[in-house]
Amino acid sequence: ETGFFPADRAIAASYRYGVRTGETIRISLTLAPGTEAPRVFVDAFELSPDRAAPRPLASADTASLDFSYVAEADRQHLLRVQPELLRGGRYTLRIRREPSLSFPVKGKNDVAVGSFWGVERDGGTRRHEGIDIFARRGTPVVAAANGTITRVNETPRGGRVVWLADTEHGQHLYYAHLDQQLVQAGQQVRIGDTLGTVGNTGNARTTPPHLHFGVYRSGQGAVAPFPFVRRPDVLPAAPTSPGR
Repeated sequence: ETGFFPADRAIAASYRYGVRTGETIRISLTLAPGTEAPRVFVDAFELSPDRAAPRPLASADTASLDFSYVAEADRQHLLRVQPELLRGGRYTLRIRREPSLSFPVKGKNDVAVGSFWGVERDGGTRRHEGIDIFARRGTPVVAAANGTITRVNETPRGGRVVWLADTEHGQHLYYAHLDQQLVQAGQQVRIGDTLGTVGNTGNARTTPPHLHFGVYRSGQGAVAPFPFVRRPDVLPAAPTSPGR
């Protein structure tokens, strides 16, 4: 969106947008060529029904006007854009969603997701606490974040599983139905390191090979993983004229 700040009066603009847990929100503001470069203050806030005042989340450095943050909950957020007093100019603002995790199956993206969060399982007695990513048997399953392998074992439901502690975001990533497990508990891994291969072990033995991928957060338990790994928004062209 483009907008214009007049130099003869104090004014600010605000933008409200919805976010999902695990999305990276990238904010970028540019000034039009030839604009006298004022300082512009860009601040993001979280709106919550149980809090009277918006909670500050992140702010842009006035030199770059480009920043990002990870959404911690499904909420409405508010962005405030305010120029230095009595300084004007035209600006272009972009608000874009990006994944906060790398995709956990090598060579695939969110198009390969065939079963989503919340789908009924076992005749409705429980719900799917993850996403299923379908790929050929033996396709590498990779670390979606830097961290530590905390558990490598086999369970009746998950089959061969691997748990990865994502230390940067304070959460645990769950990989299930693996054909092979290629890491050990205590091992340090980086984004893209191979943890195992796609299979259909456990209760997936009657289904095509796929990775069950889950995200578990402290105090919340399982959360919907799709926003964490969804492809970035396509960046639209800037409007050709100022105005809302």
